[in-house]
Amino acid sequence: MTVQNPIEEKNAEKAADRLASIVEFANDAIYSVSLDGEILSWNPGAQRIYGFTTEEMIGQNLSRIISPNRRNEVPQLLATVTSGKVVANFVTVHKTKPGNEALLSLTLSPIKDGSGKVIQAAVIARDVTESERANAVKAILESERDQLLERFQIQMDCMPIACVLADQDNHFTYWNPAAERTFGYFFKEVEGKSLEDTLNTPTDLSRAEASYKRLQKGDMAVQGEVSEHRRKDGKTIMCEWYITPMRDPKGNLLGIMGMALDITERRKAEEVHSQLAAILQQTTDAVIGSDLDGRIFSWNRGAESMLGYHSEEIMGRSTALLVPPDRKEEMEKLRNLATKEENVSNYETVMLKRNGDLIEVAVTVSPIKDHEGKIVGVSAISRDITEKKQALESLKRHEEQLRFSQKMDAIGRLAGGVAHDFNNLLNVIEGNSDFLKDALPPGDPHQEEVEEIKKAVQQGAGLTKQLLAFGKKQVSQPQLVNLNELSSEMSKMFKRLIDASIEFSIIQDKGLKCIQTDPGQMQQVILNLVLNARDAMPKGGKLIVTTKNIETSETLEVKGLIIPPGSYVGLTVTDTGTGMDEETQKNVFEPFFTTKGEKGTGLGLATVYGIVHQWGGYLWLYSSIGMGTTFSIYFPAVNAAGASVPKPKGLSLAAKGTETILVAEDEDSLRKVMVRTMENYGYHVLQASNGVEAIQRAMNYKEPIHLLLTDTVMPKMNGKELAEELRKARPEIRVLFMSGYPLEVLSLQGKIDPSIHLIQKPFSNSVIAERVRMVLDQE
Repeated sequence: MTVQNPIEEKNAEKAADRLASIVEFANDAIYSVSLDGEILSWNPGAQRIYGFTTEEMIGQNLSRIISPNRRNEVPQLLATVTSGKVVANFVTVHKTKPGNEALLSLTLSPIKDGSGKVIQAAVIARDVTESERANAVKAILESERDQLLERFQIQMDCMPIACVLADQDNHFTYWNPAAERTFGYFFKEVEGKSLEDTLNTPTDLSRAEASYKRLQKGDMAVQGEVSEHRRKDGKTIMCEWYITPMRDPKGNLLGIMGMALDITERRKAEEVHSQLAAILQQTTDAVIGSDLDGRIFSWNRGAESMLGYHSEEIMGRSTALLVPPDRKEEMEKLRNLATKEENVSNYETVMLKRNGDLIEVAVTVSPIKDHEGKIVGVSAISRDITEKKQALESLKRHEEQLRFSQKMDAIGRLAGGVAHDFNNLLNVIEGNSDFLKDALPPGDPHQEEVEEIKKAVQQGAGLTKQLLAFGKKQVSQPQLVNLNELSSEMSKMFKRLIDASIEFSIIQDKGLKCIQTDPGQMQQVILNLVLNARDAMPKGGKLIVTTKNIETSETLEVKGLIIPPGSYVGLTVTDTGTGMDEETQKNVFEPFFTTKGEKGTGLGLATVYGIVHQWGGYLWLYSSIGMGTTFSIYFPAVNAAGASVPKPKGLSLAAKGTETILVAEDEDSLRKVMVRTMENYGYHVLQASNGVEAIQRAMNYKEPIHLLLTDTVMPKMNGKELAEELRKARPEIRVLFMSGYPLEVLSLQGKIDPSIHLIQKPFSNSVIAERVRMVLDQE
């Protein structure tokens, strides 16, 4: 517990009372505001300067007393105070209750709570128009000095300027009320004392002595000399002195009469103005001033740098020189708005440089006023936003690509799930149709019907492969592929698929590098693009497939795609067909979007998109109506010896066996087909509907289990987890995965280890039997 000393408490109360008295009787406006601009207190000085009573202003926002063209200053000032800094002598223009504008010098200080957090701002506003009035009085005094001497005592007492008299020894003999206000001393306190003893600072003593010696030698007056003085309260002020010697008829020095103008605030204002001028000169923004006829009279370095004109060659010329012809009317509207004092801020337009180039700018236009408040010109501050606009356009394109990618991913997930379930159904149909076919005698008429069922299954399997491909869910085992060899191998097929009216050619880079991909998927990409090109030329034309090596040392931006520096293998398919409009190009990679009516599935180009992105490639197109279409793809190149299109390994037809096989499949109907098939081929079969059940069956079975035939996606425990668990107790067990959608289980990238044995659903009974035999026989 802290005990306050009574004396300290009393002193604190006195200090608080003195502060309150200073605020109450101050000539300056003193008020406080919240950090969002709400006025919280309002002293009589504020009422005198602004004309608003306390009741009228408490709870009001600062915007009520801020000139419209100065409101953008408020957030910056409050932000500075919020950071704990003081804003001193900030010169601005505020509104008074009668509607006039007052030129004020503001000092804003942070008010903190007990924890040191800034919670409010204290504002002291001083009306600096007093300096102007003082200058006017000074001029009158200089022009009517003789008359003032005749009415000396009366007018000196009423003078708003500090006036003093001193004898020939420089001791004060008179000190008017204005001097009392300026220097803080009553006349009785300084009567008979010298300037050096009362007001001069040590650094200014030598200057005062030199000035007095000049007067003694006969100089008529000291005019406009600036001296530094210390007030009674210790505050240092700057005064501009006008001193006249007083002599008798014989010319002997009787004393001096001096008038002092407190120019402290004016000096500070001049410094602020000087700093502002330096800022405007050094800023990279173009700051241009012009008269009401549009003739340029002010041109900063930023304008020189931005627009290319030196100030010497642009002064006096029209601002119309800086805008393209189609923007002149727009410029005049902006200037007219400024002369009507309407706010024009960050208006985006274009300006014309000296070399004829156009640049994007954001311009703020304001009126220029003389000392009487009359509008005499227009100022324009222009900021080059060319790069910013380009960046925004690039960002917009990237956002569109991201949204498209997200949509493709969402549909791909849906497609993957559908394909998985659909493959299971197809496998059941395929397996049972094999059982039915085997049960029919040779020559039975129902054999043809069974074959039609099997054809339908293969067509369905092809559709699910497309679904998996465009959704990037298709499983692949990557290999080094040479697109030259792949496209050459496929050209034989293209000649059967392409009409004779189409001139087909392949242009190949002989030293083409390899890419890492799945050859079957690449065949799918090329085939889809070639068939699309064929369909776009119903009346014939040219179809060209091109391969080439691409080296880029800089980042490329093509159709909104950002392609990093590196080595690439390019593949393009070009046709001279009907072409596509802009709307079609925007949707061409969308799944199920087709321009072929009922003939198209809308999966061809969606499949291409999925495969290309799965292998880290970049895909875009160029097309216009009547001019044909070009699809371009960049794949990352692999530095390796030439690869060839791999040929599928032959399977052994001796598929029978006597080994024990554990079949794990959660689909009952498909599991029954698998069990029956394996038993028909002579194997001993254990079966389980999920991974947990499979572990239990294996634990209860004491004999060897030679092969685990498992689905990859199952409830409770997936195929990969099941295989890993079984190998702990039975390290010799072989594993063959069955899958329609194994991406989440076998790999996060859709690429599996070559050592993993995988058979893709749907498959025939004979194929699964041959694959089982191959895995069992592998050394």
